[in-house]
Amino acid sequence: MGGVDLMEKLLSSYRSKLQSKKWYWNLFINAVNVSVLASWRIYQNRDNMKESHFSFRFALAVYFVKSASSMTNSILSGPGSNPLQEIRFDGLNHYLISQAKQARCAGGFYAALPHIIMTFVVLFGGWASDKLRKKGVISTTNVRKLFNCGGFGLEALFLLVVAYSESSSSTIIYLTFAVGFSGFAISGYNVNHLDIAPVYASIIMGISNAFGTISGILCPIITEEMTKNGSHEWKNVFIMAACIHIFGVIFYGINASGEIQHWAKSKKNIPDDLYVGYNSL
Repeated sequence: MGGVDLMEKLLSSYRSKLQSKKWYWNLFINAVNVSVLASWRIYQNRDNMKESHFSFRFALAVYFVKSASSMTNSILSGPGSNPLQEIRFDGLNHYLISQAKQARCAGGFYAALPHIIMTFVVLFGGWASDKLRKKGVISTTNVRKLFNCGGFGLEALFLLVVAYSESSSSTIIYLTFAVGFSGFAISGYNVNHLDIAPVYASIIMGISNAFGTISGILCPIITEEMTKNGSHEWKNVFIMAACIHIFGVIFYGINASGEIQHWAKSKKNIPDDLYVGYNSL
């Protein structure tokens, strides 16, 4: 993905400044990123497209849908990446092609479909979580736990169903539900940094992103090693992914908080509304 990385480096120094001035710069910058990402994927898979029974026009649409879906979820959920993103996206595409016997372009489309659904789930989850907090129905802590544990819990459930699914059509349906429901978790863990330490949110996000990046590097390697011999090994991959989700749900459900932590309150003369502003929304 060298082309995408290059574009990110060229735009990174200007992105925050432009976005702070005009809202449409955000749309423009990410439209450019989507175009570069889609073009790079088409270039990398040009030989496979020629061999496919699908037309080039359809293949082009598939790659733009997949790229736009990936980019949109990146915008909505922030710079953080889910530790299992590699399994859920690139691994899913490989699984659908090799094991579910889908054509290459169709496999790319079906792999993008869950993330398209997730885009709308993220929007609804953000709106619903803010409504619950504003009306004081439940505390911020419980809102974060509800959406994070609910989203990842449902994803874990459907991943287990996928592991024991025997047909390609049911596999696609269950995977769509699994990844789609995980969008609710964005309203849990991904904004929790602002709840517990608004002053240090960027630092905490950077640390969590570092661990997420490490797991993103390891997941494809582990998945490749686990799926060398046949479809029965993909069952173990989905079970492993579900178990990681379950562990995360339990850990987050026990330890998460939506209140500002004492260590996040600086002794410097910082206005109190900087701390309470976000939680009072």
